[in-house]
Amino acid sequence: MKTELKSGVGPINRPIMQQTWNDLLFASWPVRQSFLRSRLPSSLQLDQFHGTCWITVTPLEMVNVGLTAFASVFAFKPFVELNLRTYVVHNDKPGVFFFSLDTNNPFVAKVARLWYHLPYFFSTMSLEKGDPFRVSSDRLSGNPMEGTFQCEYRSKGTPFESSPGSLEEWLTERYVLHTVDAKNRVRSAAIRHPRWTLHRADATVSKNTLPHFPQDVDLLGEPLFLFSRSLNVDVWTPQFESGKKGN
Repeated sequence: MKTELKSGVGPINRPIMQQTWNDLLFASWPVRQSFLRSRLPSSLQLDQFHGTCWITVTPLEMVNVGLTAFASVFAFKPFVELNLRTYVVHNDKPGVFFFSLDTNNPFVAKVARLWYHLPYFFSTMSLEKGDPFRVSSDRLSGNPMEGTFQCEYRSKGTPFESSPGSLEEWLTERYVLHTVDAKNRVRSAAIRHPRWTLHRADATVSKNTLPHFPQDVDLLGEPLFLFSRSLNVDVWTPQFESGKKGN
């Protein structure tokens, strides 16, 4: 039976938004701490798994995205996202920090930048479903050398839930989104969902020019690829949180 983990940000009343994440790939690499620290806001602390930092690219399809009060009568049409994230702690709450989020929905990109202070970009994107899945993203920034990601991936083996204390759990079971505004103030948003049902995955990244993604010299080993078919998610509004500066 699936168990649901509660978010560490409270108090929690009613979530503001509902979402479903489909056909998601976690493509994760171990990375030098110095690389991430130089790019992370000083108000956040890096999180580490057994002394190692990680960075993850996650392509996915977003469906049933809508405000909780109106989700039954209104939801966005399905759209594609591509997220570049690392793992942080603020006020003893482990969470994720996004270096960038690309989407082919321009309205979502604008609203999320204003409301959640997230670095969203409007991009030309596609996610072809099959065996393998094929994702392509080209950021509409005017610079063809930045913001491109192309990858093929497929799931393999039987589904599983991550073991307590495992790297798979550490990478995926995150229930707080930490963002930083223009004044370096931390805003933390709670999310809630069942534990991930995961598959091992094979993936081939044919092109990656995402800003903030490390070059080979800053990568410390081989990537770990995980896949999940679908997950329903509740999202809360971000709250200001004061705290100590990062490591």
